[in-house]
Amino acid sequence: MSEPHDPCEPHDARGASGGAAEPAAALVVTVRWFAVLRERRGADEEQVQVAPGTTAAALYRQLLPPGPQGALPVMFAVDRCYVPGDTVLEDGVEVVFVPPLGGG
Repeated sequence: MSEPHDPCEPHDARGASGGAAEPAAALVVTVRWFAVLRERRGADEEQVQVAPGTTAAALYRQLLPPGPQGALPVMFAVDRCYVPGDTVLEDGVEVVFVPPLGGG
């Protein structure tokens, strides 16, 4: 009996082209914004074109460049799973930048 697949584990076939190399085309990802990032960006969600090989951290720096006080530290999620910043994005994924949460 096989074990259930963890949706946060990379799929072996994801991103595999399996054929002759084709020119790299821009990928489209959905970025969802929450809390203070939504206020800074002025949107809840947007479709963004990225170059092949773009990482979650690189996309964050591109969309919200660091200001005079630096960048707001965030966690990264791709398709509802937390990932490291060096995760390479794939066509059609949903990317979320999770800002620090305050509380008391």
